[in-house]
Amino acid sequence: MVRTAVQAITLLGACDTANGTWSIILVDTRTGEVAIGSATCLTGFDLKAHTPVLLTGIGGATAQSAVDLTGQNRVFIRDLMLLGTSPASIITGLAGFDAGHQSRQYGIIDTRAGGRATSFTGSGAGQYRGGRTGRFVGAGITGGDIVYAIQGNVLTGPPVIDAAVAAVGATAGDLAAKLMAGMEAAREMGGDGRCSCGPGDPTGCGSPPADFPKSAHIAYMLVARVGDRNGSNGVYRVGTTSQATTAADLNADGKPDLITCNMGASSISVSLNQTVGSTEGVPMFSPTPTNFTVASSPRDLVAADFSGDGLMDIAVVNYVSDNLSVLQGRGDGTLMTRVNFALGDGPSALIAGDFDRDGDTDLAIANQLASSVTIMANNGAGVFSSVQTVPSGSAPAAITAADLDGDGDLDLVVGASGDNAVAVLRNITVIGGAANFFLAASIPAGRGITGVVAADFNGDDRIDIAASAATDNRLNVLLQNAAGSWSQTSQATFSPGPLGVRAQDVTGDGVPDLVSVSRNTAASQLGVFAGIGDGTFSPLRSFAIGFQPGRFTLADLNGDGDLDAAIPVTVTGGNSVMVMENLNVPVDAGDDWNGFNNGIGCATGDYFLDFNVANQQQSDPDPVFTLRARYDAWRGETAGHPDAIRTRVVFDHGALPADGQSTTRMTILPRDWRDVPVVLPIGLVEVVQAPGSDGVSTLGPVTANADGTFSLTVTAGTALGTDEFVIRLQDTQGGRAVVLMPPPSFGTFTLDWDDNGELNSEDFFGFLGDYLVGNADINRDGVTDSRDFFDFVAAFFR
Repeated sequence: MVRTAVQAITLLGACDTANGTWSIILVDTRTGEVAIGSATCLTGFDLKAHTPVLLTGIGGATAQSAVDLTGQNRVFIRDLMLLGTSPASIITGLAGFDAGHQSRQYGIIDTRAGGRATSFTGSGAGQYRGGRTGRFVGAGITGGDIVYAIQGNVLTGPPVIDAAVAAVGATAGDLAAKLMAGMEAAREMGGDGRCSCGPGDPTGCGSPPADFPKSAHIAYMLVARVGDRNGSNGVYRVGTTSQATTAADLNADGKPDLITCNMGASSISVSLNQTVGSTEGVPMFSPTPTNFTVASSPRDLVAADFSGDGLMDIAVVNYVSDNLSVLQGRGDGTLMTRVNFALGDGPSALIAGDFDRDGDTDLAIANQLASSVTIMANNGAGVFSSVQTVPSGSAPAAITAADLDGDGDLDLVVGASGDNAVAVLRNITVIGGAANFFLAASIPAGRGITGVVAADFNGDDRIDIAASAATDNRLNVLLQNAAGSWSQTSQATFSPGPLGVRAQDVTGDGVPDLVSVSRNTAASQLGVFAGIGDGTFSPLRSFAIGFQPGRFTLADLNGDGDLDAAIPVTVTGGNSVMVMENLNVPVDAGDDWNGFNNGIGCATGDYFLDFNVANQQQSDPDPVFTLRARYDAWRGETAGHPDAIRTRVVFDHGALPADGQSTTRMTILPRDWRDVPVVLPIGLVEVVQAPGSDGVSTLGPVTANADGTFSLTVTAGTALGTDEFVIRLQDTQGGRAVVLMPPPSFGTFTLDWDDNGELNSEDFFGFLGDYLVGNADINRDGVTDSRDFFDFVAAFFR
């Protein structure tokens, strides 16, 4: 049956906002390029934020049909791809990890083992549903295979997938051209049947429908090349209504693990750190946590060695049961059964420190409903007793500790949210006596205080204070003067409702910065105000969270020397701890800080091609038409700029004898995507040995040639092996810097083929015999061919 355009559009309002439709994943096995495209018949939705996983040089995936809005499934895929797990094994793992597995559809390809691809369609995906995987041998520009996984659900019929496969195989050009052709071919067959036919009967109009208004509402296309930056935030499963997260090494492997308290589940979740060097430094944690029961409604937690055994323990305050739960660590990532200690009414925050200077770690707890702070002394074995309860001002919601007056004792700063002030509790403990505090000052600090920190913000060796004021949408800074009092000197707007604040150096310049999170569900952000060092701060830099956040922590989670963020988040369908990677620390003062990874989803990096047609409505054009318009404009803009694949590298000899003196010339021929020569200044061509090379060559300086090419001399060393070269071309015309793909390689070989210490005709004929049977790949490019023959002959008879 054929429906009119008006009828189809009228029916679109019934579209399920949790379904994704067709997707195309392509990998060039020689260059390592990865391309992903997808489209669906949903309005007001960002498909790119919720379905792709894109890892430069490693692979790509789409997770569609019933979309996992928590993102946990995509992070599960990302982490296993980074670890080298095959796509088929990832699907097997998802079946056990995800209770809704049969409602999902996946396509996954990686670049390992010649390109491995799989497509999975669960029994709960809408008809027509299906997928195809395969390869087009030698179809890449540089001779690599093009491996594909193309799948969809609620399509008009099988021709949507078949036409996309055929278009990818028949289209000349690079991976971007093939992806564009595949997306258009799927559209021409009707694409998503809910848009081209009707929500109630997507297959009822044929494939393609005789007349249809649109194939989808939203779509995206991505292509990643070597040199592009990956981007994704980890999200890992925790308990219900996660409130606060801290970091500590619970299994003594030298890596901080994450511990999250879950108000709804009355538990804490331990997520062990599984980061390894082979995963490009991406912080990774166990996909399924180990949960430990505490008391009712935990709100905050700290980690420290309370028992003095060198192992990290956990202390948690429980708001409803009015007590403290202490769980001692075993050193293997697990915790002992909790021991509870009574507290005041409504404990909401705590801080650890040696408050009585006896060498043991004590606790100070803010009791929100009692408007007090309880000091819990540690007997050295992790057993706590209340030694003092101090008035703190009304409704304390946050607490921190610092030596405010330089006397060697830890004082307390409390966020008294009911008074819109910070309370300073001075420590006047007598050595050998019980901890003793008194309320020394109450300083106005804004309405709705949710967090307090203490640090020296202006370099005068006096401890200052900052508070997050949620009602005012501000972070307020109070500098301490020479008289030992504080006054508000600056404020930083951060909307809406900053929840907590940290004063730590995330930018790597040695100056404490202010970091907070805004609490606004989908619009939530991690905000950074970089410290200047004089008590003022740089303007806000914000990074998308996308979920409702809780109290966060900062720690070096991947061992790269900078502080990453771990944030408990709540979203419909599950609770998670989100891990946001700090992308770098400046090497020298004045270098730009790259910030935290920014964006929602597992494809938020900086890619060669990145088109996203998101949040459209029914009245907007078909997104594939929009993709085509952007693609054509992008092709026009990149004409005349160097292209990573079309640019060629030629060696006079791809291999040389390992004699320490033989040389060859490497010539670089810059080309744009049309294969047209590009002229570049000499200073913008960089050639270095790639990491992992054998170091069997030395490189001379790059020189410019009259014909617009560049050359340099490669001198063989005395060792046998292979070097790959990273060749980076900058662009003075505003284009992207490109890294040539695939990386050119050079090898050294021995002329003494029979390795008997003599060079004679037996070596030549020995080489010839091996060459004839395909066993003489002296340039180590993976194939024995005429280049190997002529390189050996040229060197042997020189």
